[in-house]
This record gives sequence, structure tokens and C-alpha cells, in this order.
Amino acid sequence: KGRFVMHLPRGCWQFQPPDDSYHAWASTGVFTRPVKIAAPLEDPVAFERQHSEVSGPGLTDGEPLSSANLRAYAEAVTRKALVENAQPYLELVVQEFGRVLPVRARRELSWQQVQERISGQRLDAGAFVGAWRGQTSYQCSTGSPESNPTVAMWWDYVSERPAEELRQLFAWCTGFAAIPVTSWKFQIRVVDDEGQCPTVNTCMTDDASAANRGIKMPTLYLPAYTSREVLEHRMGWALAASSGMHLH
Repeated sequence: KGRFVMHLPRGCWQFQPPDDSYHAWASTGVFTRPVKIAAPLEDPVAFERQHSEVSGPGLTDGEPLSSANLRAYAEAVTRKALVENAQPYLELVVQEFGRVLPVRARRELSWQQVQERISGQRLDAGAFVGAWRGQTSYQCSTGSPESNPTVAMWWDYVSERPAEELRQLFAWCTGFAAIPVTSWKFQIRVVDDEGQCPTVNTCMTDDASAANRGIKMPTLYLPAYTSREVLEHRMGWALAASSGMHLH
């Protein structure tokens, strides 16, 4: 990189012109490699001001941005990004939604019910955990689920998660981003192998046959850990691995 000078004694030259009309670019034994000089940067002040194409209430075309029109500008940009730019694509979504869902079914649904069927129930953390537990069944090798220490340890762990961690945990366990309003179930199977991390199978249903055509029932295989610290440590590993593969 940079400049350098290469000295070749004249006696070492071995140059053969391609033809008689060719003239060498140097006649001495000092050759200097050309150095590319970057063009000077233009003065930013000299740049022509770019006028914004955003318009709306409180804005004048070509008006410079200032503290007086900043709020109006932000509202206009938001409207353009979320309404005007998205409108052509939203129309296609609405058309396909109308083809999938019959008119009769749409008439029986409120907007809130439509939203819940698309994005799930919007619950606070306590109601979220309660709804999750209400859909859960158990398989324990010893004792009842109510008296099983592994089951109790699990729900204590779940109940103490902050809202965002709770959402990620639920998505990892079930494949759902939120509590569904349609039929679903959840199952916890307590396993004796303490050496493994918790694992999930989100492809299972409550249909035990090979057809597997029942209600969706994601299943958590939960090792019977001896302490809460071990459970939290192993769940950290499991969630970190799924995060790297964008599973939640």
C-alpha cells in the first residue's frame, strides 16, 4: 500500500517491444508505481438541499424541518409508512382473508374476535400463566401432578418470568406467540434423566394414533431436576439454543 520506488539496473532490462510502432513509456532505470489519489470530498454545505416529499397537515411543501413543524412531520412520516406505503399490500391481505373466511363466518365475528384469532389473547402475566396451566395435562412416573415436586418447580419458574421472557418461554414450549383462542392443549412429561436439558415436541396432538389428527398438544419433556438452580440453568441453555435458530 502507498508509494514505493523500484530500481532496476539498466543491464537487467529485458524488454521486447511488440512492434516497431510501440514506444516505451520510460527510458530510465527508475520505475514508480502510479498511486491513485482519492478525489477530495465535496463540502457538505455546498450540497443542494433535498426537499422532503412528505406532506400533511401543518407542513408546507419544501419547508425546512424545524422545531415548529417537527411533530407534524413525524405524524406525516408515520402516516405515509403505515398507511400510504402499506395500503397496496394490505388490500391483497384483505382480499385473501375474504377468500379464506366465508362471509357468514365474518358476519358472526367482532373485530376483537378477529384480532384474537389472528394474534391470540392479550393477557397480563398472571392471567397468561393461569390460562396456560388450565390447558396442561401431565404424565408423571410417580405420584400425582399436584404433589409432584418437578411440576411444582416448573410452574414456580414460569410464574416468576418477566413478561417478555414469559412470552419467549411460551413460544418455545408451544410454538404459539400468544395464548390461542382456538382449541389447544399442553402436556408435561416428567422424565428421570437429569443429565439432559428440557426438550419440546410441538408437532403432537391429543390423537395417539399414527394419524395425529387431534387437537394440537405441544409436549414438554421435563427432567426431574433436584433444584431450582439446575432447572434455570438448563432452561437457559435450551432457550439460548432456540434463539440462535430463531425458534421464538
